[in-house]
Amino acid sequence: MAMLRVDNVSKQFGGLKALQDVSFSVDEGTIFGLMGANGAGKTTLFGVIAGQIRPNGGTITFDGRPLAGQRPDQICRMGLGRTFQIVRPFANLSVLENVIVSAMYGAVRAHRLEAANQAGRRALDEVGLGHLADQAAGSLTLSNQKRLEIARALATGAKLLLLDEVMAGLTATEVAQMSETLFRLRQERKLTILIIEHVMGALMNLSDRILVLDHGVPIAMGPPEQVVADENVIRVYFG
Repeated sequence: MAMLRVDNVSKQFGGLKALQDVSFSVDEGTIFGLMGANGAGKTTLFGVIAGQIRPNGGTITFDGRPLAGQRPDQICRMGLGRTFQIVRPFANLSVLENVIVSAMYGAVRAHRLEAANQAGRRALDEVGLGHLADQAAGSLTLSNQKRLEIARALATGAKLLLLDEVMAGLTATEVAQMSETLFRLRQERKLTILIIEHVMGALMNLSDRILVLDHGVPIAMGPPEQVVADENVIRVYFG
């Protein structure tokens, strides 16, 4: 069953066609990868799905409900959480306080501080940051700031996570650890994940299916082994 459906979505900024008739679906409980060079339209697509950017055409349905006209906060409360490529935690707040904010305003709407605290601590434990709960978020390493991004999205009560390059800038060991964390989260939380990633090995290992964009145009979609052998993908990546 498809948790997310994107049908013929297009977005234009002036004369630039950032997305052109993009269509795909993400089945519940799967990991779906988005692949493409810088400027391919991947993050724009995330912005359109999450409600930060209004499309010029097409429709998006999440968990059976159309997203047209919904604000980002409304979409978040429906159970769709996202991370951002450039991490921006509340640097002067503690790691736990960062996650509590998400718990109070996401799908779970934990208005009582005790409930938000519990949701926050659970999310931190799940991403391996429980022991750093009282540390200032601005003092975290890049790897742990990426984990905090995921914890903040989890604490909203998300059923679908949009992960924007959560492995960018990480070492090979950190990439392997992050991949393990994502696999475990999918299983334990029964999450559905849509992920943008330039670390190709990790994307191939994680994804059940992959969509490749080239200047906003879909050029290939399917299982990882099929996508990497596609002539259009080889041409775009290797000339």
